Amino acid sequence: MGVFGRRGPVSRQGLVELAQSATLDEFLAQVTGYFLATNDDGSPVQLRFQTAMIEPGRVPPSRGHLQILPLQKAPNNPYSDRISIGRTANCDIVLRDPSVSKLHAQFRLQDGQLQLVDTRSQNGTWINGARLAPEQPQPVFFEDELRFGGVSAVLLDPERLYDALAA
Repeated sequence: MGVFGRRGPVSRQGLVELAQSATLDEFLAQVTGYFLATNDDGSPVQLRFQTAMIEPGRVPPSRGHLQILPLQKAPNNPYSDRISIGRTANCDIVLRDPSVSKLHAQFRLQDGQLQLVDTRSQNGTWINGARLAPEQPQPVFFEDELRFGGVSAVLLDPERLYDALAA
């Protein structure tokens, strides 16, 4: 299918069940493309188990529910060279958060390199803590921490997605 394939049905629960019942090779034979992992409450995505120190009597902050968003084009997207991210339903990837602009950013594929472009969003687009200049494509890589306004996400390939879901 590739990074710029058309959107098809992708169920988070289906991906979880497949990851937990299949070997890595079986999973990779069925799952292709790139994915964004994000929490439904906008909190940073933690894909690795880490031990955290918590003061006695203090409850740790809750984490949001992990969402898996395929990096795929919507059927109505007329642009073959980009995947749009924004708040409105006509974007390829819809992030329903008030901090996300209607058309917030775009993924583009240039010379085989995946790039992220801020489309003059109100609250900015970030890669690993660095704010993108508007309309200036920047390369993105697997496990990069991305932020669209107040929504944090991590870019995953199928192998890293398997690692995150099979745990």
